Amino acid sequence: PDVNDLKKKTALRNSKEKFFFITLIVLNIVSIYYLYINPAIKPVKTVYIVLPALFFLNALRYLILPFKKVELSNYNKNDIGNYSKKEIIEMYNEVVESAKKNNDEIPTLYITFMPDQFAFTSNYLFFNFIKPLNAIYISEHLFFLLSKNEIKAILAHEMGHFRYYLNIFTQEKINLFLFFCLSTALLLLLSINPEKIYAQVLLYFIFYKIIQFLTVLLIFSNSKSDEYLSDYYAAIKYGKLPMINALLQTDQTAEMHIHITIAIAEYILKQDKYSFNDLLVVHDIIIKKLNHNFLNERQCRQKVKQLFDTQEIKDLASSIEDEERDFRDEEIKAMLDELKSKKGGQLINWDNFDFNVKDRKIDEIEYPYFIKTLLDNPDKYLFKIFIENITSENFDEHPSLRERILFLHKNIY
Repeated sequence: PDVNDLKKKTALRNSKEKFFFITLIVLNIVSIYYLYINPAIKPVKTVYIVLPALFFLNALRYLILPFKKVELSNYNKNDIGNYSKKEIIEMYNEVVESAKKNNDEIPTLYITFMPDQFAFTSNYLFFNFIKPLNAIYISEHLFFLLSKNEIKAILAHEMGHFRYYLNIFTQEKINLFLFFCLSTALLLLLSINPEKIYAQVLLYFIFYKIIQFLTVLLIFSNSKSDEYLSDYYAAIKYGKLPMINALLQTDQTAEMHIHITIAIAEYILKQDKYSFNDLLVVHDIIIKKLNHNFLNERQCRQKVKQLFDTQEIKDLASSIEDEERDFRDEEIKAMLDELKSKKGGQLINWDNFDFNVKDRKIDEIEYPYFIKTLLDNPDKYLFKIFIENITSENFDEHPSLRERILFLHKNIY
């Protein structure tokens, strides 16, 4: 797509969304007023207290996210990966400098410890005074993997989402949308006839499912342009090669994790002494032992086999009952079927372009050959991961790596 067309469509979409969102707020205010002046509905006033409470509790899940995170300023080591804490603070300050000049909101930067969850943004509107709800999250793993400009490109991409391309129907703002829609529906239904509560609960449930379905459609239909434009925002600031190489490195890591998971699962299936839960434990142990190094598929299998011979993993072994083993085998086979079905087909030959410096990255000399290889091989994949194995026609939530690279190639000269 053309970047100017995307910007126009996004601006129009955001205007419509804001109008719709304000309309919902007005409807809620009217509903609240009607509720309080109508004596017949007084017994059910407490219902409206429950809804915002539930919404707030949903927002609070970012305070107790099910993974370890730490605010950059509170990180207790001087170095993170290949960079000092001071260097990372300087990188982030550079990325958010333009936002500071415009007196825009600045998200807090958090470091996470999930090697397979690279970076994401949270912007929660009314609760942005709570730091974890107003934040950019980036994995510690990326500081071992990426160059300075590549890290800045990732941070700028997330900042692009935070400032411009995180509309009210995407990510956490979906909760606001559903809250205002559904609370209005509930209040209006209760106001019709408070005595027929069962019929109204049924109507409310039907309305909820309709709104949920429409919301999902809106999310999926809008997310692609937000990704493209956030990539563009980052590439304009730090160059398209740092942005492209950051994407290549993160997808390469995702591919390696799939290889490792498959290798562990297949090994455990042949044993009688490991449970399904042991698979997850072994995966975490192996990822830590890799120390952020990259392995290809063959090396992943070799590494898994070696580590199953170590005492640390042997200590996990225990006898399991036939029933537990049957459950394990069923779960693992289902997981393997899913993982293997999502792996890409025939791969592009990296030797066609990764020849100047064989580092699985693209430099200025290699770039023309890289683009030519992508254009000449539309049915081949860069990596064996699901995002590269599903076409844009049936996967509208997120553009593929190929689409993102060719978008930057077309729109940045």
